[in-house]
Amino acid sequence: MRNYQLKMEEGLAVFRASISYPASISIDKIINQCNIKAKTLKVELESHFKPVKFKKDCFLVETLQKCYEEVTGLDGTPVTTTGGTYAKIMPNIVPFGPSFPGQKGIGHNPNEWMSIEDIITNAKIYALSLYELAK
Repeated sequence: MRNYQLKMEEGLAVFRASISYPASISIDKIINQCNIKAKTLKVELESHFKPVKFKKDCFLVETLQKCYEEVTGLDGTPVTTTGGTYAKIMPNIVPFGPSFPGQKGIGHNPNEWMSIEDIITNAKIYALSLYELAK
C-alpha cells in the first residue's frame, strides 16, 4: 500500500490508498475481503488500473528478452515488480526497464543512480528492441 491519505470529509473519516495486487486475483475479491474484515467501515473503489500480465512466450516479451540477452550476454528471464507502471494505462505495452547485476535497491530512492556503463548498455538494449519490434 502506498500514497495513502487520511482526512475528514463531510464529517466522515476517509482513508484513501493505492494498492498493487497480483493479476491472479480480481479487484472485486479484494474489495469484498476488505468489507468482510472491516465490518464497521465502508470500502469503495474510486479508480482502478488492472495489473499488467503477459505470457513469457508472447512476441513482445520474447523479443525484449532476446534483445537484452544479445546486448548483455546475460540471462534475460523476465521478472515482475510490485511497482506501478505506465503500461497499466496503455494497451499492448510490456513494462521493460533496466536491471543489471549489482543494482538491487538503487531505483526510486532519493539518490537514484546508474553507472554510465549501465546507461550505455541500456541505450543499446532499447535501440535494438525498437529496431526488432519495428520489423
